[in-house]
Formats: sequence, structure tokens, C-alpha cells
Amino acid sequence: MTIRTPRRRALDRDADLVALSGVAEAINESPDIATLLSRTLEIVLRVTALDAGCAHRLDEEEEALYLSAQLNLSERARELVQRFELGEGVIGRAAVLGETIAVTDVASDRRVARRELVNERVGALVATPLVGRGGVRGVLTLFCHAARRFAENELRLLTTVGRQVGLALEHAQLFEEIRSAQREWERTFDALTDGVSIHAPSGRIRRANRSLAALFGTVPEALIGRRCCEIYHDSPKPREDCTIMRTVTERCAQVVELGDRLRGRVLRLTTDPIIAPDGRITGVVCVTRDVTDEKLLERRLIQQERTSAIGEIAAGIAHEVGTPLNIISANIEYLLRDEALAERADELRAISEQTQNIAALVQRLLDFARDPSPQLVAVDLNALIERTMALLAPQFHRSRIEARLELAPYISVIDGDPAQLQQVLFNILNNARQAMEALPPGRTRQLTVATDSVLVAAAPLGVPHVVVKISDTGPGIPATALPHVFKPFFTANKDGGTGLGLAISHRIVQRHAGSLTIEKSDHRGTTVCIRLPIAHS
Repeated sequence: MTIRTPRRRALDRDADLVALSGVAEAINESPDIATLLSRTLEIVLRVTALDAGCAHRLDEEEEALYLSAQLNLSERARELVQRFELGEGVIGRAAVLGETIAVTDVASDRRVARRELVNERVGALVATPLVGRGGVRGVLTLFCHAARRFAENELRLLTTVGRQVGLALEHAQLFEEIRSAQREWERTFDALTDGVSIHAPSGRIRRANRSLAALFGTVPEALIGRRCCEIYHDSPKPREDCTIMRTVTERCAQVVELGDRLRGRVLRLTTDPIIAPDGRITGVVCVTRDVTDEKLLERRLIQQERTSAIGEIAAGIAHEVGTPLNIISANIEYLLRDEALAERADELRAISEQTQNIAALVQRLLDFARDPSPQLVAVDLNALIERTMALLAPQFHRSRIEARLELAPYISVIDGDPAQLQQVLFNILNNARQAMEALPPGRTRQLTVATDSVLVAAAPLGVPHVVVKISDTGPGIPATALPHVFKPFFTANKDGGTGLGLAISHRIVQRHAGSLTIEKSDHRGTTVCIRLPIAHS
């Protein structure tokens, strides 16, 4: 038994304090687990004067210990201690028992699993578990080149170091798990296709994902700190019905749809309050989705349902009204031949004209409801325009309208249905005629039809196309009516009208993969623009 003198005990205590102080310093300074274990090994080896060492971390799922750091071990020794099962050898046993185990002679101790270590200049070893509050986190093992006994103070020091490092290792692992979870959350947050933002109760954005930033053509960092009213309404001040404030006040989810006129889209916002354990509202989660296509599809479905209903009504009207109209028309024709009623001829002709108007309305309803697919053939639009204008020439003459054609020569051929396209021209030209008939005397009444070819893939169609522009010098369409002119049954004609002409024309042009727009409309007149794709050669 070795007798320790007071001087020896004092020196041992000083060494212990130096070791513990160094380990504490390493714990405070080390940014990661691998550095912490390497620094601990270096300090302990310096204080204990041992030759080499290694540290293993516990994988709880696999119940195995993996080498995480080493100092002064040969390459072969590193291979031998790379992994231990729990309970295997001295290192695995120390982890299971939670106790420091010393081996004075590796060559003869049966607890040593890898006796080949003797060939790597390992004569003795001591393994101490790294114990945290939740249990063993790993094992710290020190080696001596020759067989030797370990003093009690050395074992106590290593046990203390093991607990100290075990706690630090536990905290580091927890921090690593939190950081890993945070990174995973951030990846998920940015991977969401919907725009997601987290707001303070005041509405200021604390966090925004990439999808939300993309909706507004920016980056997430540029949204942080801005108020929701700034990005959704381009206003520095929240609205009275602010969704965020309503979510905070009512403490429940809200759903609202906003029209983004600047970008021509509809955004659906869903907000949910973030409620702390003490009941306070600490923030609001806002999910933003671009539902423009959904709303467009919804409107189309509604329009299809209306069209179907119109079809049924039109068919009923045609059946119920058609026969009486034919009888009335036949009787009027008979009465007009009666010389005794010659003085009533004007009244009879007026009745006949109104009867024909009713029949025309029924026919328009049927045409709108049927919506037949176009029968495509090669169409020369210049020739079609000239034929249509010739048919309408008598009406223009009676209305004192000067008609001008500015047709580009050698215009490209299109694929189209001549009858349907002529119907479009009839509708637009008749609208122009009726508008100019309402002008006061002395105002210029001029109608111009111009054509041109766009041979590049230009907007708005994105393909080569033909352009037809029909301009009049009428009073124009009121600004309030412009957004509705292509809706069925809407008319800006003060003298009345069916409101189906432009709706039918718009649908026909769409069926031809083209566009029909009002290019200009003011008190000096209106210009309607038709664009139709050039035929594929």
C-alpha cells in the first residue's frame, strides 16, 4: 500500500484542480462535441501523465459505442477500438455499469475484449463513463504503454471528470438536436408551396418563407419587419377590417380573399392565432395562397351551369314562342295583302318587325346556349371582311356612316370557321353602327376596319397572329361598363339590347385560340381588337 504524505496529497489536489479547471474551460470554449472530447483528452492526459486515450459516444438506438475522439493511438489501435457493443469489453462494461473500471494488465485481464491492443503498446487502461442526468452518454478511456496500478485519487479524478463531461455532453447533444430540429423546420418551412408568414400581434412580419417572398417578387429577408398592410395593400396603415387584428381580437382563425389589382390575381389568406400557455396571443400564423386559377375555374363552372340553364330556357322559349310567332307573321303577311287595310300597313309592318326581333332574340339565345365548336378551314380574313362590309353597306349608308377599309396586303391565312367569324364581325360592326347613330347632328360618323400580321411570337397570344381593329367615332363605352361588356345579357346600349352579341363573339374568338379586347374607348370613339393565330403550314 502506497503511503501518501501531506505534500503528496497537496500536489495531487493541485493536479486535480488543474485538471477540473481545464476541463471546465474546455466545456465553456468548445463549440461542438468532437472538439470538447478532444480537449478533455488532451487535458486529462497531461495531468495524469498517461500515454494515450480515446472517447466513445453512445448511440442509444443501436446500443453501441462509437469512437468520437482519440489522442496518440496508432492506426491499428484506432481500428480495434472503433466500435463496442454495450457490455462488450471494459469500455462496454463501464457504460452499462456506470462505473470507472481500471485494468492493470491488459494482457492477462479477461475483461479486455481486444487483447491485440498489447501489440499496440497498451499495457494498462482505465475506462470511466461520461454520465449526465439522463444516464451514460459515452466512455472516456486512458491507456498506459506498460502495466501499472491506478491510484485512488486518479480514479476519483477520472470519475469526477466523467460526470462533468457527461453533463456537458448531454447539453451539447440536446443543443445539437435542437439545432437539427430547427434546420429541419426551416427546410420544411421554406419547402411549403403556400406562402407562410409569422406575424407579431401588431401585424409586423417576424418570419416569412420563400414561397411568400416569391409571390411578391422579393426575398424573405426583405419582408421581415414590414407590416402586412404594406405588402398586401401597399398601404402604411392597416385597414379597419385588418385580418391580423381581427384574428388577435377574436382569438380564432380567419379566412379572407384579397384582390391584387396590381398583379391581376386573387389571394386567399388563412390566419391562426398563436396562443401561449398563459393564454396570451403572442403572434399570428398567416398562410397565403394564389387562388386566381381556382376562382377562374369556379367562374367558368358557374358560367357553364348558367349556359346550360339558358339552353334549357331557350329551347323552351323556341318551342313555346316559335309557333305563335309563325302564326302572327303569317297573319300579318295576309293582312298586308288586304287593300282595305292599306291605311293600317305601317302599323302592321311595325308588328311584323317586332315579331322578327323576337324571333332573332330566340335564335341568339339558342346560338349562345349551343356554343358549337368551330369547323376549321383556311380563312382569308381580308376577303371575309370585304364580304361582310358589302352586306352591311346599305345599313351604313342609311345611318350616314363613312366606312373605310385599311386592309394589309398579303395578310396571313388563319384556321377558322368562316360562318362563326363572320358572326363576330357582324356583332361588332352593328354595335359600332348603333353607337354612332346616337351621335348628335354634325358629329363625324366614321367606321374603320384595319388588318395586319404579327409574324413573331408576340404578346398577348405568344404566337404569330393576325390583328383586326374595328374603330368607330361613337360616344365610347362608359368606364364603369368596360369590365362587364363581355358578360352575357349586359348591355351599355341605352335604347336596349340583348347583351348577347359581344358575349357570343368573345366566346367564338376564344374557341379559335384568339383574343377579343376593347383596346380604346372614350368620348372620341371605341376600338375593338381581334387577334387570331396564323394557320400552321
